[in-house]
Amino acid sequence: MAGAEPKVTTGAADRAQRGGRFVWSLLVLNVGLMFMGLATALMLNASLGVAPWAVFHEGMSLLAGISHGRMSQIAGLVLIALSWAWLGKRPGIGTVLNMVLIGLWIDAFRYHPFMPHPETFVPRLAQLLAATVLFSMASALYIDARLGTGPRDSVMMGLSDRFRVSVRATRSSIEVVVLAVGFLLGGPVGLGTVLYAVLVGPLVQTFLRLFRGVVRNPSPEPAQTPVAKPGRVPTQPRG
Repeated sequence: MAGAEPKVTTGAADRAQRGGRFVWSLLVLNVGLMFMGLATALMLNASLGVAPWAVFHEGMSLLAGISHGRMSQIAGLVLIALSWAWLGKRPGIGTVLNMVLIGLWIDAFRYHPFMPHPETFVPRLAQLLAATVLFSMASALYIDARLGTGPRDSVMMGLSDRFRVSVRATRSSIEVVVLAVGFLLGGPVGLGTVLYAVLVGPLVQTFLRLFRGVVRNPSPEPAQTPVAKPGRVPTQPRG
């Protein structure tokens, strides 16, 4: 019947739109993961200290005799299994890609012949600050893609739910533990660790505001002009 055709067309259009948004989100997520790997490699090569989890990965990699990226993948796999089997947090596609790709990108960038290895303090500090900003931007891209939390955040959320403890307290406790273990194993703790703790949260929030709507709605439909009421001028749609 003639009346059924618009519904079919609309359904197909909706599916195509959802598929397009998923592909776009997947692309944004992968760009974010690549930049996370680059930022981590830059932090490591600046030799002024890194984020708590990176301290842990580096310490464990020194102990096991494998690369930082490979240790990051192993830790991510263990955390995914733990959060799923014990805490009931099923991984999303973003969780799995996080576990696999960040480690690959860290090793690819860290040992690339063109990767800078500054020796004096000022260039090292500049590289560290640039890497911190890049990592924050990458984190915002990853979060806004909404394709699953990272392995470490999955454990954090699962423990918070299981023990009825705030997310902030759970995250702080986990990071203190991994930082201490990594430091004892020879992981790089320093100025970069402090700057990460102070700067990343506000920077991620800033980038999330900047990216709002861009990741999830890359091609929004044009806003329709409101119908004017008699005697009134139509107002502009709000952004």
